[in-house]
Amino acid sequence: MKIDQALIDEVISKVPLHEVISREAGTVFKPSQEGYKGLCPFHQEKTPSFVIYNSSRPNYICFGAGCGEKGNVITFLMKWKGMGFREAFDYAREFASIPLDEYSPTIERPAVATVQSEKPIPWDLPAITPDVELPAVGKPVLVHNPRKGTAHINTPSHVHIYRNTDGEPLLIVLRFATEKGGKYFHQVSWKKGGIPSDPKLQGHWYQIAFEPNRQRPLYGMEDIPCWQQMAARYILIVEGEKTRDAAARMLPLDRLGVLILCNLGSSGAINKIDWSWLMEALQKSSSSFSPVNIILWPDADAILERFDGSSMDPQDKFVSQWQSEIRKAMVKYGLNQDTINIRRVYPETDRKSGWDLADSLEMGWNETDFINWYLNNSSLISDDGFDEVN
Repeated sequence: MKIDQALIDEVISKVPLHEVISREAGTVFKPSQEGYKGLCPFHQEKTPSFVIYNSSRPNYICFGAGCGEKGNVITFLMKWKGMGFREAFDYAREFASIPLDEYSPTIERPAVATVQSEKPIPWDLPAITPDVELPAVGKPVLVHNPRKGTAHINTPSHVHIYRNTDGEPLLIVLRFATEKGGKYFHQVSWKKGGIPSDPKLQGHWYQIAFEPNRQRPLYGMEDIPCWQQMAARYILIVEGEKTRDAAARMLPLDRLGVLILCNLGSSGAINKIDWSWLMEALQKSSSSFSPVNIILWPDADAILERFDGSSMDPQDKFVSQWQSEIRKAMVKYGLNQDTINIRRVYPETDRKSGWDLADSLEMGWNETDFINWYLNNSSLISDDGFDEVN
């Protein structure tokens, strides 16, 4: 579906660009005469040279020597996260809570009939067959972009394999580091046959382009059967695959019985989760007398100050989005709301913005440190207005 240019302009103008960059790159911005200023996420520097201009179309430019990166929220997401245009547009649109059918109020448009939005497309892509050699950290991999018709060979710094409850690979998230200290991601799957530049290939990895309404699997689902067999009662939800893997090393499932999950993509994709695998497991667990405790552990992102003087707390946003989607999924799958408690953790406040459990593991945390922090820095979330109760 072609996106109306007026809607693209509307999204670019309404999205708080500094909040998106702070969220994704961890950049700390300070208000400036132009708008905001901070260290460039695309190269290493000690003196801030990255400027965001608060115009009718917010944009950024780096004045650092030899850098010159510039663009808007969509181009930033495409460069930083390796997104295609449509995925970057949808991320930005959802970040600003702009519905797809919203148009600029300054542009007159003919009246159109209201239609019901398309139903979510469940995750139905086939698993990657066992005979395929999966990508590995430090090993070059060729990735084909079918939309652009290009192919590149790069070496991933991290490889995150999404599996179903049978342990079969569904898709893989490859993380790459840039020469300027940035990072980008490719979500890939396997396809038999060659590509235009090398038709003799027996098969190749290709970038997945998600339709806007396609549901996406959770990361860590292969542990659900073991978690069920243990009759365990705790689920930990964190931000990002790297953090999830670190938490899984810190909290071994076979000893502690904590199922650790995260969603595919950023916080803007929480509403695209395919809940079927997890909710079916929770349906079987709901027969127990004790409720399942879902623990939401956000990164220690700093509160973002907006140009108009207001602020936004990324931690609160993470918690409220997950709570809302979990409760909606429970209704959809007929689960009694009393069978699940949702708790939130308050991460350490004296750390750098973006501090997460992966950082905690690197500084020497173990399961005892985790449990102590959870017991002393978490609270139960009620269902009315996200008020917290002890």
